[in-house]
Amino acid sequence: GGNSAWVGPFTFTTSSFPSNYTSELVDGWARGVIQDPSGNYVWAGYATNNGSDFQVVKTDQGGNIIWTETIGESGTEMAFDIVNSGDGGYVIAGHTNSATLIASGSYDIMVTKLDANGNHVWTRVLGTSGSEYSSQCSIIRNPDNTFSVAAITVSDMLFAQIAANGTLLAMKTLNTQSSWAYALTKASGTNGGWAVAGRYSGPFGGSEFMVTKLKSDGIYDWSMVWGDGTGTGEILYAIVENAADDYTVFGYTYAEGTTPQNMYATRFTNSGSGPTVSWIKAYGTANGCAIYDAVKASDGNYIVTGYCFGGSYTDTYLMKINAATGAIIWQTEKPDDGSSNRQGDGVYIDAAGSYLVAGLGGFDMLKFAPDGTICGGIAGTAITDDLGTTYPYVDLTEGNSNNTFGGSNIARTPTIASFGTPLPGCNAVLPVKLTSFNAICENQGVRCDWQTSAEINNHYFTVERSTDALNFETIGTVYGNGTSHSAHTYSFIDDQPLSGKAYYRLKQTDYDGKSEYFQVKSVECGGQEITIYPNPFEDFIQLNVNTPENSPVEVIIENNLGQVVFEKQLVLDAAASRIDLPSTIRKGMYQVYIIGNSKILQVEKLIKL
Repeated sequence: GGNSAWVGPFTFTTSSFPSNYTSELVDGWARGVIQDPSGNYVWAGYATNNGSDFQVVKTDQGGNIIWTETIGESGTEMAFDIVNSGDGGYVIAGHTNSATLIASGSYDIMVTKLDANGNHVWTRVLGTSGSEYSSQCSIIRNPDNTFSVAAITVSDMLFAQIAANGTLLAMKTLNTQSSWAYALTKASGTNGGWAVAGRYSGPFGGSEFMVTKLKSDGIYDWSMVWGDGTGTGEILYAIVENAADDYTVFGYTYAEGTTPQNMYATRFTNSGSGPTVSWIKAYGTANGCAIYDAVKASDGNYIVTGYCFGGSYTDTYLMKINAATGAIIWQTEKPDDGSSNRQGDGVYIDAAGSYLVAGLGGFDMLKFAPDGTICGGIAGTAITDDLGTTYPYVDLTEGNSNNTFGGSNIARTPTIASFGTPLPGCNAVLPVKLTSFNAICENQGVRCDWQTSAEINNHYFTVERSTDALNFETIGTVYGNGTSHSAHTYSFIDDQPLSGKAYYRLKQTDYDGKSEYFQVKSVECGGQEITIYPNPFEDFIQLNVNTPENSPVEVIIENNLGQVVFEKQLVLDAAASRIDLPSTIRKGMYQVYIIGNSKILQVEKLIKL
C-alpha cells in the first residue's frame, strides 16, 4: 500500500511459526498487507481472473491460507491498500471500471469492507464524471474510526473522507495543476489534519515531488513542490509522521543521485512557512531502484520496500534506514525467479517484529525475520548519495482544497468468489518464539524484560545497548532453557544506563553457535517516563511517573478489536496513581494508551487475568 500504517502492537501466543518465508498465488499482484487483531495476516491486491478483480487473502502467521477470495465484476478492479476496520474486519481501497459498479466516468474509486471471515459488509464507489484511474492509492483509519483515502481524479490529487459505514463525508481536490496522490498520513502537529504525498506535473510534462497538508476540517493548510525543475521523474509513494510537523517522505528519482534511477528519502519539518530540511538521500545500485512503501519501526527508524534491478528482472528490496541521519542500517535483496519481475509494494511490521512485504512475483507474500533476513535472500548492495539539506526549485503555491461538486457515492454489491492457486516457497523456523521484549526505566536503571512461548536448542540471550541504533555493545548475558514448549520469562537490569536516549537489542544464540536478533527497543530515562503495573492485572492498574510535576493525562484501554472498554482522565504526580477497573473488562489482551497534551505519551500491552 501507499502507506500501510502499523496499527498495533498486538501480542499473540501461537505455535512455532516460520520467522521468514515466501509464498504466493500463481497469478496476480499483492499491494498491501496488515496483521489483524487475531494475529493472522491479510493481504490485498488483485488477481488476473475475470479481467482483474480485487484479491484478498487471509493467512496464518506461517503463510497457510485461511481463505482467499476475489471481489469484482466483468471489468477491471484493482486493490492497492488495506487497513483494519477497528471492529475485526478489513477495509480495502482501489478502483473499478466495471459497468455494473461505476457511478460515472470511466474509472471510480472502490472501497470495500469485509468481516473477519471474508463476508461482504459494504462497498462504496466514489468518483466524478471524469476518471479516477490510478496505479496507486492509500487508505488509513482515523482515531474516530472514519477512513481517509488519497487517490487521483482527472490528473488531480484527490482526498476523500469516509464514515465507518462507507458513507462519503467529504471529497476534495488538492492542487492547482496536474498532480497525483499516492500516500497519506494523519497529522498531529499544527492544525492537525492530514498530509498527502505524490507527484506534481504542472508545466513540466513529467513529475516533481509534492506534499499537500490539510487542516483537521479539510481546509487547505500548506503545500510544497520540489525537484530538479525538469520533470524528469520524481515521485513520492510513502509519507511518515515522526512528530508534530516532522515528516519523512519516500519514493524515487531519475534526476538525482549517481545511478540511473534512485530510491529517494528526505526528512523535513514544516508548520506552514516552508520546509526545514534535516537530510536528503538517494539510494541505488548500478541498474536502478525505487521505494514503494515505508513504515516507522518501534525504535523510530524506517523500514522501506521496493525494488532494485538484479539482472534481467527486478528484485524485491527491504531496507532499514536511520531516521536521524538517513543512513542505511541494513539491506536485504530477495532475488527474482529468473523469469519475471519481483518487487515490494506494501510493508507492515507484525507484533513479533517480522516484516511483511506484499508485492509482485505472482501475488507475492513475503515474511522477513526481525533482523531483515529471508530464506533465499542475499545482502543488498545499494549505495547512498548525500544530497545535502536544500531542496531545489521549491514551490509553495501549488496546493489547494476544493470541494468536488457532482461527486458520486453509491453503494454496490460486487460478486465475491473463491479464487487463487497457492504456490508455497521457502521458510525458516525461529529457534525461539519471542512473545514480548521491553525496555523500561526503573529505579535509576533500565529493566529489559522478555518472554518466550517456545525454544529450540536455545543456549543463551545477549542484551546489547547503543546510542544510535547502529553500533551496539554487549552489556549482559542470560542463559536460555534449551528446548522447551512452555512459556518462560527473562529479565536483565542495566544498572549503569546511558544518559539520553538509548537503544536495546536482544540477541539469541543456539548451542551450535547460530544466532538471531530481535527488534530494537528505545528508552529515554530522566524524562516523563510512565510505568504501568501490575502486568498481568486483575481489577486495577497503577501508573508511576518519575517526575514531580503534575501531569493531566487521559487513560484509554482498548480490547484486541480496537474497541474502547475504559477511559479516564486524571492528574499524575510523583506518587503512584491507582485506577480501579470495572468487572466488565474480561480476561484477555488489552492495549493501554496514556495521552497528554494531545499526544500519545505511552502505549503498553497488558493482560487481564
